[in-house]
Amino acid sequence: MKSTMLRLGLMAAMIASLAACGGSGGGGDATPASGGGSNAGGNVTGAVTALAAKDPASSNTATNPNAAFRLVLDAGMTPLSVSSPPKVNFAVIDANGKHVPGLTLFNSGGATADPACSGGNVKFAMAQLQPDDTWRSLISNKQNVQLTGNAAKTDVIYAALDPVQTATISNPATIDATHPQLVGLLSENATEGYYTYKAATDVTNPKAATTANAAAGVTVLTNGYAAVKDGVTVHRAALLLCYVDPVTKATVKVNPYFDFTIGADGKAVPLKDAAGKLTEAKKVVDRAACNACHQNFAAHGGGRNEPQVCVMCHNPGSQDFHNNGAQVDFKLMVHKFHRGKLLTQDYVVHNSVARKTDPVTKAVYGVTYPGEIRNCTKCHDGSANAAVKTAQGDNWKTKPSKNACFACHDNYKVAGSKWQVAHVGSGVSLADPDANPDSLCASCHAPLNATVNAANEHKVPEWVMGENYQYNIWKTTLNADRTVTIEYSVSNPKDGTDYDILDFSRYSYVLSNTAGTLKTKTFVFSGAIYVGWGTDDYTNTGAIGRPWQSACIVSGTPTSANTTACSTAGLPQASNQAALDATVKVTNGYGGTLITRGQPVALSPLFDPTIKRVGTSNRFTITSTPIPASASGSGVVAYAGRVSLQKDANTSYAIPVKNVVSYFSLDDKPVAARRDVVATAKCEVCHDRFIKNHGHNGSRNTPEVCVICHNGNNPLNTTVKAGVVTYAETAHFKRFVHMAHEELAQNNKNSTTLLGQGINFPAQALNTAVYGQLKNCNMCHVNDSYQKDLGVSGTSVTYAVDLSKDSTNAQVTDSDPSDNKVISPKASACSSCHTTSGAKDHMISVGGAAFGTATQADLAAGKVNETCNNCHAATATIPVSTMHGLK
Repeated sequence: MKSTMLRLGLMAAMIASLAACGGSGGGGDATPASGGGSNAGGNVTGAVTALAAKDPASSNTATNPNAAFRLVLDAGMTPLSVSSPPKVNFAVIDANGKHVPGLTLFNSGGATADPACSGGNVKFAMAQLQPDDTWRSLISNKQNVQLTGNAAKTDVIYAALDPVQTATISNPATIDATHPQLVGLLSENATEGYYTYKAATDVTNPKAATTANAAAGVTVLTNGYAAVKDGVTVHRAALLLCYVDPVTKATVKVNPYFDFTIGADGKAVPLKDAAGKLTEAKKVVDRAACNACHQNFAAHGGGRNEPQVCVMCHNPGSQDFHNNGAQVDFKLMVHKFHRGKLLTQDYVVHNSVARKTDPVTKAVYGVTYPGEIRNCTKCHDGSANAAVKTAQGDNWKTKPSKNACFACHDNYKVAGSKWQVAHVGSGVSLADPDANPDSLCASCHAPLNATVNAANEHKVPEWVMGENYQYNIWKTTLNADRTVTIEYSVSNPKDGTDYDILDFSRYSYVLSNTAGTLKTKTFVFSGAIYVGWGTDDYTNTGAIGRPWQSACIVSGTPTSANTTACSTAGLPQASNQAALDATVKVTNGYGGTLITRGQPVALSPLFDPTIKRVGTSNRFTITSTPIPASASGSGVVAYAGRVSLQKDANTSYAIPVKNVVSYFSLDDKPVAARRDVVATAKCEVCHDRFIKNHGHNGSRNTPEVCVICHNGNNPLNTTVKAGVVTYAETAHFKRFVHMAHEELAQNNKNSTTLLGQGINFPAQALNTAVYGQLKNCNMCHVNDSYQKDLGVSGTSVTYAVDLSKDSTNAQVTDSDPSDNKVISPKASACSSCHTTSGAKDHMISVGGAAFGTATQADLAAGKVNETCNNCHAATATIPVSTMHGLK
């Protein structure tokens, strides 16, 4: 047996490198161990090794972290025992089912012996489940640190992990750390295939070890919790492992844990389910739910990545000493980071920002949550049909608590706030809300109260009401004159009936503004029907527009040409439409104008003059303007929009309805649908159903529809100043979306709007890893589409604008994109994230890319030849998947 022992003396230089909240261990030479591993089950020579070899897949610590304890238990050993400091036995198994040798803590120089793991290979944590259903660490404590030459004292929450180190402050070298330290001992039994760690902290008396380690002028205050050997009280032990798998050569960072009680003999009795498998006493959030968006969420440098371990240190009352004692109880902290910029109070943990106000400009920046904040089941769900079910996943609605609720409702102490007003006369203390027990919250917000229970309060009304509406495109016909006739309806999917969307007298309601003026709201079924073409890459070139009616009043006389009265048949008056047609320029012999920015034909399903009822049904037809004869291949019809329903006397609900598309042939060739690049289901993993900032407030909610308008000829607004045109970034979907996600990941504090469009970034929120692995193209893409960019249109970087006068928002007048200077198709996607000059030079010199040196016409004529696939195709030497670390 060999062992690595932490020496009884720590150098001040080493201390300076350690983190305060569960940082690193002490240092020591390789010294013969005393005691070795605990083998409470008798002679089990090679049992762990044999078990791992029998089933390498389930034993692999990298993919099944808790097998670290399961294998030891199955081999007949006690995974943990408490006799003063706890002793824990665990296995570390590689991808081939073999013992991973040579794990250490620190060498005598104070640096880890494994350069891939700067904090050492092993750390240990232990916590206890309290009667109030919260975890409390048995290792962390509070120290009052007196700085040398400074009268001020600093409270430090410290040593949340074992091995124990001295407190880290702004200048730790001023602390006397030359005295002996009580430290941990890691022993390896390579023959048997397991390790034993003897902790430095005596969990039956946590103050003892920390007091012995305390420097001069440091007062130790424990949190008052200790291990209990009663066979009833639940404890949790966890390891933070970091090692390099000898087989895969990958650096593995995992957090194995198990729950147990402790008998009078000090031995752990693991909790098991009915099938005899290790189970948890409490599990609210599963790591899989976190990783649905975050991919591989990890904090504190990547070593903490399991929520069941996070809660062991992030207990109620835990504070971050970097920022005026910010509370870091896990449920409070995580809720605040997801609430982000919508908080009313600033919240910062160390250098991670949920919400922060600039002290000079007073500008507020922070996290913009990409989904629906009211959707509690996104993270914790105990229902039978949950995507990621956990045993206590319904605690949010069955056991509401202050720390969880006040995390988002953070102005609860402010007189007149929504929370205060709602709780007047409820029996809770408004003067000191923090003094209210959690049980008082549950008295109103638990399931028994049908009106204000937590589940009801967090319903998303738009989703509930949205279940009653469905868009339908029943038939698409290309007529001889190249117009397109579409048969459509809005139905109730619950019973299959169609709504009479043109019955404005029925589907209307009255709202009042702040002045008390009443306004009839008749756009209940608002939306648009789009007709586009070029499904390989939409261009919509030559699209002819038709005036769009802006209002329809149920009664009274129209006051202007753009106000239409509804006829008794429920159809707009054609005469009023004709008056409008007469005012616009006639192009190609048709009443309308050429549409700019590469946009499709947009038709109003409520007010277009071509609308006809199909018989006596509630289905209707509508006919587009003519599609140019030059357009070939396939076209698309899309129905997108939302339903407006009254919320209160002054406001409405905007209820997104799932978009639908229908493809049709423009010639004699078979219909070719738009290729699948990304999937709505993948977008919704993080963005839910696009109610908030995304997709025009939810009215555009499928990628198949987004790309019709967000094509390579669609720029954002352009600035003209003193005769100089500054061209705007593009709205080209593949470039626009890549740029948005890339800037989200980089947390650019100075970028507060998305490409000038007013969508907030989560500036300096956390780090790239928090927003998912940006390199993981599979987060959004389907069928390996990221490996084969089939785009044929470039991204316009110059285009026609109105230069008649200086403007900060010059009008884009470009209706013929053929002469637009472009970024070539493949480079357009790649350069949206790879923005350096070196990357651009590589794309040009090696990949044959064009950056404003070619036009859309040049691309169509085959004058630009991108050779990216020579190296980066799926079957080439360095495919995109390899460059992004996906394979």
